[in-house]
Amino acid sequence: MSTILQKFIDSQLIQLKNDDEFQKLKDAATNLSQNELKKKENVSSYVLCAFDPNIPVTEACLEKTKERVIKQSPTVLSQSSDMPRTILRAVILESLYTRSLNDIDYARIFWYIGSNIINQYASATG
Repeated sequence: MSTILQKFIDSQLIQLKNDDEFQKLKDAATNLSQNELKKKENVSSYVLCAFDPNIPVTEACLEKTKERVIKQSPTVLSQSSDMPRTILRAVILESLYTRSLNDIDYARIFWYIGSNIINQYASATG
């Protein structure tokens, strides 16, 4: 099964040097899913963070995600030619995907919040 992270790589939205970096990002996403996203009060901020293309890099959800990525691999963000924000948002999306596979109630919450915010972005640009 293809993952969100794999789709980012396939679409060349992020570029990693090797499979080890990919696995470390997946591990960070799993950790985020099992910890931060387990708390329902955190869900909306992570969904909004994942879908906001202009999210400030100082946003708390990005900072917490960055901590988890650095814990898995201290160099993956600095070695990448991509903006860390793109990688962090991909990790968040992967963690949302992982959490929704394991809990249908979370999938419903993600869908509801995500569909509403995407409609906001679509109406703002179109």
